[in-house]
Amino acid sequence: MIFIKAFFTGHYFPEERLTELEKWNNIFMPFKYGIGIQKFSLPRVFTPFQRVPDMIGHSGSVGSVAFYVPDLNIYITGTVNQQAQPSAAFQTMLKIINIMRKK
Repeated sequence: MIFIKAFFTGHYFPEERLTELEKWNNIFMPFKYGIGIQKFSLPRVFTPFQRVPDMIGHSGSVGSVAFYVPDLNIYITGTVNQQAQPSAAFQTMLKIINIMRKK
């Protein structure tokens, strides 16, 4: 979490340069890739009752995640350490976001 916070708060380079990395390319839904970063963005049709905010960061192949949620100003990092259900990490992130919204 220290790394991702430093990355998005200007420790490594000026914050205003982050937008240069956000040249989003559609790879496969719900992911888009920029320059060295990933965006997890669920279309509204999949979340009709409440929009899921975009998450920017990166994930690994065995359920590891490191994301920043700009709309809520929160950082989420962790791992589920398995390959059988890589979506488990993202389902957990969505649960965390719902909990944080209620606070």
